Amino acid sequence: MDDTIIELKCVQINLQHLRGATANLMKYAADNKLDITCTQEPYIYQGRAAGLDSKYRRYTAGEAQSRTAITIRNKAVDTMLIS
Repeated sequence: MDDTIIELKCVQINLQHLRGATANLMKYAADNKLDITCTQEPYIYQGRAAGLDSKYRRYTAGEAQSRTAITIRNKAVDTMLIS
């Protein structure tokens, strides 16, 4: 049995559709090397979640507009979106 400890840094936040809150989250994620961010009510621009760093994998869900968003920074984290 492998006793390797894997540490993941993640955060969950409600951004209340605010552009400034999204920008602060992306700065916080970069400064603290977060692996995963889970957001409710992301900033919406033209019907899509906006302001999320494009160099990370991004997953969004919601019918007409994105109601939730997840960003994955750590390439070792294997993910799949199930709708």
